[in-house]
Amino acid sequence: MNEKPISSPTLLRYLRNIFGVSEINNDIMRSSYIKWFYSTERTMNDKEKLSHQMRHSVETAQRNYLKVNTENNCDELKDKVTELQFENKTISDKINNENINSKLYNKRKRDVLFQLNKYNRVVRETTLKKYNIHFDKGLNKYI
Repeated sequence: MNEKPISSPTLLRYLRNIFGVSEINNDIMRSSYIKWFYSTERTMNDKEKLSHQMRHSVETAQRNYLKVNTENNCDELKDKVTELQFENKTISDKINNENINSKLYNKRKRDVLFQLNKYNRVVRETTLKKYNIHFDKGLNKYI
């Protein structure tokens, strides 16, 4: 047996033969090992030692290789999303159903008109529609 180190292409060929996966590469193996390593309870010293060997920081490993497992709390997240969507719809309905004759509605409309005409501010199209504001070319201002 010769004393030469195994070359990268040879190691890759061995991995592909062992696992029977032609797409496997060194990056996949590196990522798999780091994910496995971090999934087990390790001390900070162990993590720093591995990070030094892999030539990255512990923070890089935690940011790039550790992913949140959402399988266990997927139903919980779906319920929360549904709840938030309902809340959003309720709030939107309250905003959209604001009484057009109310003092607050009229004050806000005046404020928007003042900002548009005095300071040439840009407002959202939805705001213009909500307060039925349009630009009058004859008067050269928003009304």
